Amino acid sequence: MKKRVFRLLKVLRPPYSSSAHRLFILGAAALLLGLFIKLTSELREGEIDALDQAVLTRILALRVDAFNGPAVDLTALGSPTVLTLFTVLGLLFFWLKRNGRDAGHLAVGCMGIPFWSTFMKHLLSRPRPVRVQHLVDVTSFSYPSGHTVAATSFYLLIAFLISRQFSSVRARAVILALALGLIAAIGFSRLYLGVHYPSDVLSGFLLGSAWVLFLTAFYSLRNPDSPTRL
Repeated sequence: MKKRVFRLLKVLRPPYSSSAHRLFILGAAALLLGLFIKLTSELREGEIDALDQAVLTRILALRVDAFNGPAVDLTALGSPTVLTLFTVLGLLFFWLKRNGRDAGHLAVGCMGIPFWSTFMKHLLSRPRPVRVQHLVDVTSFSYPSGHTVAATSFYLLIAFLISRQFSSVRARAVILALALGLIAAIGFSRLYLGVHYPSDVLSGFLLGSAWVLFLTAFYSLRNPDSPTRL
């Protein structure tokens, strides 16, 4: 199993100079987007509402007063304010490194986050969970989870950009695992706080991952041999 994971990470390693690598990335992106469309279709037909409510009820039963504050702090790592700050710092870092390609990759990736999230929220107009206590104030629609879309897009993209600095597959595996762990924790915090259904969070992960992979394939197509040229 470990060998298979390492082989996968070798394929994912930027700058994806071969057409086979790009096809793999595009295939993975298409698969994730297809799963997102399927989940959205199931939701619109009302086929997962009962499961959503049952899982959310079980998660809310895990609430402990001592964890409420940390959950709010954790969910803030996927907030627009924090991610905007992190994006500016990332762009500044790449600018100082004279790495225009990665700066452009990060900028376009982060600019697309609010568009996809807002578009899908208004397309479906799903209300937030009812009959549960919300531990934070929310005003927008529920599907997909904007925090999860944003966290997935930003932290997964940052993991890809950082991992290209390392030749070790093991180092890239650690970076990717840390990013996925943080994304999962932020997604879970949205459920713990009672402001999203499980399908909201899952859809946010699928949509954010698909966006990052499509964008990464596009940048590799434009610059197959030059990791620094925008």
